[in-house]
Amino acid sequence: MKLLHGLLCVVWAALVGVSVPFELVNTILLNRGSPSPQYHAFYVSNLAVTMGGLELVPLSCMAREPWQRPSRWWHMMGGLCSLPAFVTIPAASMLGTQMVLITQLGALMTTFLAMDILDGRVSLADCMKALGLLVVFIGIGLDSLGHGNSTGSGFGLQGVFLLAMVAVSGVGYGLQARCNGGLAEDVGSGARATMISATVNILC
Repeated sequence: MKLLHGLLCVVWAALVGVSVPFELVNTILLNRGSPSPQYHAFYVSNLAVTMGGLELVPLSCMAREPWQRPSRWWHMMGGLCSLPAFVTIPAASMLGTQMVLITQLGALMTTFLAMDILDGRVSLADCMKALGLLVVFIGIGLDSLGHGNSTGSGFGLQGVFLLAMVAVSGVGYGLQARCNGGLAEDVGSGARATMISATVNILC
């Protein structure tokens, strides 16, 4: 039974991973018709967060665990951490979805590794963890070179700025996961924590 549960979790995680580029492409299409796409991207991002939060309402109501007041104030800050995510929309339009997603992944993995080191789960002497992260950064660098060669020019200042903000959004997602994890223990379920995080994001 545990094996079946583990396999289902792996399949679910894979489906979530596949949904990420689809979600990014859909937001790009929604944002394309705007005369000011860079500013309009913020509203498109908020629309996506709102839809996700509403979809979690039934699951939040079905959870049997009692609601409790957050034990730490920063547990409520998950939605604030994900605010920079809107920049991925204009960045993907300019640089491509692959470049944006791999940069965000590199920042996300770096954040998780830093948190694991601070929590004592990973030692600084663990070379395999550092090597895996290095491989990701090499991939980002190679993809950057490939993009520059295919376009015949570099990113430019705007492209570099957008890519830096994409990295910031990756760090934000890592911090959001940490906040939501603590909040889930307080409010009784991950669905409730994610719904509250979405509400904070929209209100901010």
